[in-house]
Amino acid sequence: PDIGHFNSPMAGYPPENPDANVRRKGNATGGSSGSTPHPPLPTSIPELTGIKGQVSSAYRSVITAVEKITGVIMSPDITMREFLKMAHLPSPAATDRFTELTSITETTLYSAYSPRKDTAARAQELAVNIKEELLSGTS
Repeated sequence: PDIGHFNSPMAGYPPENPDANVRRKGNATGGSSGSTPHPPLPTSIPELTGIKGQVSSAYRSVITAVEKITGVIMSPDITMREFLKMAHLPSPAATDRFTELTSITETTLYSAYSPRKDTAARAQELAVNIKEELLSGTS
């Protein structure tokens, strides 16, 4: 399944009501409608905390190394699963670790269940191993 983006600056947009942020005559322009102005659109999503934040951070820390090695850039229109398929890593071990880290990240961010306490430690361990391997060129 298409998991989506966990770090897209426009996550959740457009709003469900496309007219929700359109200024109407008399709204915050000195008119007589008595309405208050709509708040500005957010420019980024809030940071994740706890286990979800730690797993997300571990995954994001690997992306730069993967991009550097493969030349594939994770743009906002690419899901984690698509990025995994596009980024052909130089060794089977790095590929296996990155596959596991991607799966852990997707499950942690999008599952209805709370992640286990050891999930963050495993994600961080995988991230360290992947970066070491990619940056040193060993397998």
